[in-house]
Amino acid sequence: MANKREIKKDISHIVGAVVEEAYNVQLNDKNKTEASEAIIEEAVDLYDALLERVNGYKSSEEGKRKMYFNNIKHDLFVKASDLFVKVEKL
Repeated sequence: MANKREIKKDISHIVGAVVEEAYNVQLNDKNKTEASEAIIEEAVDLYDALLERVNGYKSSEEGKRKMYFNNIKHDLFVKASDLFVKVEKL
């Protein structure tokens, strides 16, 4: 199982990729700036929420550790793929 540091890196890389794609849309089409800014804000909110969940893990829940972090990773991939779809539609 991955440790907290690796999960935080995954969150950073995946959300960063979404933000980068949204900025590329902005650079290529100035008319889509407002829509891409909304997606970037969503990505930042996702980043903050996921990191808060990772940092909020209580070690007293030791038996549920694997399930807890797997749920975070699942949410990351589902929500990030939704954001990528939104960027693609721009």
